[in-house]
Amino acid sequence: MDSILHILQRFSDQEVEFVIIGGMAAVIHGASVVTEDLDVAAPLTEANAGRILRALTGLHPAHRKTPARLPLSQGPAELARFENLYLITDLDKWTCSGRWRASATSPRCWSAR
Repeated sequence: MDSILHILQRFSDQEVEFVIIGGMAAVIHGASVVTEDLDVAAPLTEANAGRILRALTGLHPAHRKTPARLPLSQGPAELARFENLYLITDLDKWTCSGRWRASATSPRCWSAR
């Protein structure tokens, strides 16, 4: 849990736009679900991808769905073309669903496309 809190603090420090989803969101709301990774919904715009990259600086992010766990070497413009990111870092595994967008009624709420 400390590693997840550390990643969330880094996201907050870099002002990454994101919402916690999945099992960890259930745990935060009191469910006794066991989860091993952090799932977030975050718009993969070029600006937000840049903030994500800055938040992960020094954590050696790698694509966890590639056979050789290739390092995350893409820049913000290239990441903005991804739909999802499945990463592993020195701290933990996490998934970013980029197929979400800000709700028209509230920039802090997210809704599926």
